[in-house]
Amino acid sequence: MSIMFDSLKKRLSETIKAFSNKEKEEIGNEEPSEYNSTIANEGGLNEEITYNEVPTKEESEPKGKPDRTESKQKVKISGITKAKSLLSKTVRLRDSDIDSFIEQVRMILLQSDVSFYTTEDIIDKLENELKDRELSKKNLDEQLMDSLRNAISDIIGKEKFDMIGYISEKVESGIKPFTVMFLGFNGTGKTTTIAKIAYNLKLKGKSVVLSASDTFRAAAIEQLDYHAKMIGVPIIKGNYGADPASIAFDAVAYAKAHSTDCVLVDTSGRQETNKNLISELEKIARISKPNLTLFVAESVAGSDLADRIKEFNSHIKIDGLVLTKLDCDAKGGNAISVSRETGIPIMMFGVGEGYTDIINYDPKIILDSMT
Repeated sequence: MSIMFDSLKKRLSETIKAFSNKEKEEIGNEEPSEYNSTIANEGGLNEEITYNEVPTKEESEPKGKPDRTESKQKVKISGITKAKSLLSKTVRLRDSDIDSFIEQVRMILLQSDVSFYTTEDIIDKLENELKDRELSKKNLDEQLMDSLRNAISDIIGKEKFDMIGYISEKVESGIKPFTVMFLGFNGTGKTTTIAKIAYNLKLKGKSVVLSASDTFRAAAIEQLDYHAKMIGVPIIKGNYGADPASIAFDAVAYAKAHSTDCVLVDTSGRQETNKNLISELEKIARISKPNLTLFVAESVAGSDLADRIKEFNSHIKIDGLVLTKLDCDAKGGNAISVSRETGIPIMMFGVGEGYTDIINYDPKIILDSMT
């Protein structure tokens, strides 16, 4: 399965490799003289080496002779610090090198649509880790990538989320029908996502009914109806222009009458600034009383995605995000930053057109795909 971070991963890998090679070359150029190396190997690092002058014949005579002052000479070894660096198996990066490296990483993240604040969070964590860490000279590039992974991991979290398992558990605990309301813009794959989740719930042994509550977009009802027939689940639908909330109400009523486990409610995807749409969605939410409200968005959307989701969320509480088109080779920054920017967790990823091409949120997928 191809994930969207190919270009981002390539740029980060190339930057880390180039920086690592540069550091190795600089370390290699810090060769101490043969004399200094010998002294360093004898344990004289960071010390002034002291030795006695060769004794005179008189100084070699037996005791009893007059006292003679022992003459000593101190020699300070030049290049000792470099010798120590060469002989040590680890290295601590200079602040100037760290600054240069993180600036390159910062630009790559910003150019890949990672938001400014998320980028700064990652950079702060990366900088702190590098300044506090002794790095092995043998695999410097691997350790730099490991530090970057740690910094990103702190931002995107470490917890997985099993959407299908979560809904199934709620149904089995007695919350039935479990109603899920889907929000999102037209063209983001919202209707297809509903079909995918319905199909996977069915595979899990759960019964599902679909509510065609998008009565505004042309062909929206036909599209959902097509998917319902393909996956073998019932659908409640009306005519275009009908009250979408009433269709959602009928779908919930159908589920109660037929002991159906889940109701999945499709909705219109006009702009969030459309007052009629917001009123319509608020009414659907009041009538259907969803147990879970999901916002479906494209992973390849622009950097204003978080602001648009927050505008929706100010009117209707969104519980989770489903990011589609993660299989596209695009910048990918939204998949890293949208959750941090909105405070809403990512719950699933769409990774293709097939009904099984949807996966649970796993931060390891993000890390492995971009680093």
